[in-house]
Amino acid sequence: MNPQEIQTLISAMQTIAAVLSGLGVPGLIALALAAPALVLVTVLVLDHIRNTRMAVMQQEFRADTARILDAYRNNTSKILEAYRVDTQSVCKELGKEHAEAVRFYNDNVELVKDYERMADALQTLVVNNTRAVERLITIVEARAK
Repeated sequence: MNPQEIQTLISAMQTIAAVLSGLGVPGLIALALAAPALVLVTVLVLDHIRNTRMAVMQQEFRADTARILDAYRNNTSKILEAYRVDTQSVCKELGKEHAEAVRFYNDNVELVKDYERMADALQTLVVNNTRAVERLITIVEARAK
């Protein structure tokens, strides 16, 4: 330490000594007893400041959470609406395809019925032709004799 710092330290110590001598013994005892109270007051003030900051942080957290939830709800409703539209279009397309399959089935039923009629008519024609040929054979055999 240089001489100027020592001089400053000595003058500060003289000031403190003057204040302590001015307080006297009762003042020193009161100062010693007030120290724990000052610590408690300091702790309470710091706790109050911390609680105030926590309240502000909680309010900001609530606001952020509400904003996030609103964005989530909006996004979810948009997704659900798109899903609903897609599902409706798929159901309409399936309905059209089902109606087309039903039409194909009904057309096939009609086609089978027509084939059955044609087969019956062809069978009748073949039977009648066979009888006519048999009759011709009988006539030709009777003339040949």
